[in-house]
Amino acid sequence: MNPNHCAFNTSIYKNLLMKTYLSKIAAILCCFNLVLSCTADTDLLFDSVTSSKEEEAMVTGVRAKNPLIASAIPNITSGEAPLEVIFQGAVSSQGKSIVTYFWDFKDGTTNNEVNPTHVFENPGVYLVEFTVTHKNGTKSTVNSTITVSEPANNEEEEVESSYPTNAVFASSYGFDADDATEAFKDALNSGNSFIVIDKQTTDWIIQPTKLYDLTNMTIVFEPGVKLRAKSGAFTSQNSILFNLVRPKNLVIIGNDAEFVMNKTEYTDGEGRHAIAIKGGDGVILKGLTLRDSGGDGIYLAGSSTTGSYSKNIVIEDVVSTNNRRQGMSIISAQDVWVRNSEFTKSNGTSPEAGVDLEPNNAEERLVNINFSNCKFSNNNSSGFVVGPGKLNSSSIPISIRVIDSEFSNNTVSPENSRAIRTEMLLGQGIHDDPVKGSVQFERITFRGSKYRIVYGKTAADSYTVSFKDSKAYNVANSGTGSVIELQYSSVENTLGGFQFGDFYLEYSTNVPFMKILAPNTAGFIVKDVNGDFRIKEPFDNPIQYTGGYNPVSNSNVNIIYQHIN
Repeated sequence: MNPNHCAFNTSIYKNLLMKTYLSKIAAILCCFNLVLSCTADTDLLFDSVTSSKEEEAMVTGVRAKNPLIASAIPNITSGEAPLEVIFQGAVSSQGKSIVTYFWDFKDGTTNNEVNPTHVFENPGVYLVEFTVTHKNGTKSTVNSTITVSEPANNEEEEVESSYPTNAVFASSYGFDADDATEAFKDALNSGNSFIVIDKQTTDWIIQPTKLYDLTNMTIVFEPGVKLRAKSGAFTSQNSILFNLVRPKNLVIIGNDAEFVMNKTEYTDGEGRHAIAIKGGDGVILKGLTLRDSGGDGIYLAGSSTTGSYSKNIVIEDVVSTNNRRQGMSIISAQDVWVRNSEFTKSNGTSPEAGVDLEPNNAEERLVNINFSNCKFSNNNSSGFVVGPGKLNSSSIPISIRVIDSEFSNNTVSPENSRAIRTEMLLGQGIHDDPVKGSVQFERITFRGSKYRIVYGKTAADSYTVSFKDSKAYNVANSGTGSVIELQYSSVENTLGGFQFGDFYLEYSTNVPFMKILAPNTAGFIVKDVNGDFRIKEPFDNPIQYTGGYNPVSNSNVNIIYQHIN
């Protein structure tokens, strides 16, 4: 059977169904092409970094010494009038000191926001200009073409769309309701650049599937598709449902399809992931639910080569839930954007976190890792873990940013009784040669936390941690510990590197808003801890020092707090 012939003689229903897919995919592919050349997502602006080996870390595909570079990303590039387009502006600059942003929509209107939404009322072709100006006067301009067509008079006048000439339905390779592994693998290995995993009357049941070097490909899952792990087929702890090794320029459109495993069968190990991306370069994963795995919903790492990493990864509109180890692990990656996604209900084996960033050796990296508009909730342990314990001062500095995201009701019931009960865990590891870099949180909301919201255990010469414009409601409601805790490491002689800017806390239990646990050891210093807090709690508790430490030894510690009614 000719799979191409089969795809094009399928029902009118599938052609009509795919009409919606193709318009979405075109917009996503356009965004994908632009993402690979831009600095960051929206306002996730990181400077480039260098390693101690004098290697410049590629944060966006351009080296740090390059001049100001602007990028403009529309969510859609064509459609009928009136057409609403959401623009995302991005910029690369050594100083990040951008004075102005200016959009000229070429329809007589302009805008000075970073990420404007604009409606083109009339048909036409608009060459939109986006200009950024650095404080030193340097400017950079980039264009986006938006094509607005006349509105259709009625649905009957619409032109029926079809698949690309080389597109195939995976079922044409011999779908088997009992075991569809071969059809699934054969379709993806067919050499076609557009594969449709089409909905059948039963689930797509597959065995562990490992695919190498998928390149320049779009994979579309139809709505309602379930890619299900075959019962009894995942006996190895290293079995993975959808294992992608060295994928490049790969787009996966889920349309709310589900990857479902059989968690109750997996009573040992922690490696039966729903999807793994190893050594990927330019991968978009959008609109999937990943659940019931024996390990992680998503596992992002390098390939087997020492020092390898995944790069230029976009994960969007994903729900990762009820996985045995955690919702997502990032082992080694650079230039990652996770948007509008949920990581929830991890339970079964440690760490049981929503997301865990944890390299396995000093040659791996966490560079330009971005989360925006994400939710971390109801995980057995922490919602978010930064655990760079295997990195050191010779490693490439880490750069992580989380914005506009929410943490709620994490640390439900950790499997490990010694687990640190906190919404967010920021660790350094046990070595005395810590990795440098920065971890930034902005516009974070905490709700309904039973224990701490932040636990930090880093030396002042490790990476820095900053919070800006964050809020917490009904937190630390177990009545034990504190809301925020900073604790020393026994192999260090400092604790610090924290900045809390404009942080609002509201809770009702009799615990301090911050506890600093440090020893009374001679020469130990709490250093570089600054904060500005507004606190609404009925007991007016001050900051608390424990462990025998005398705050007289502080260095550059300035914590301003105000209790309000």
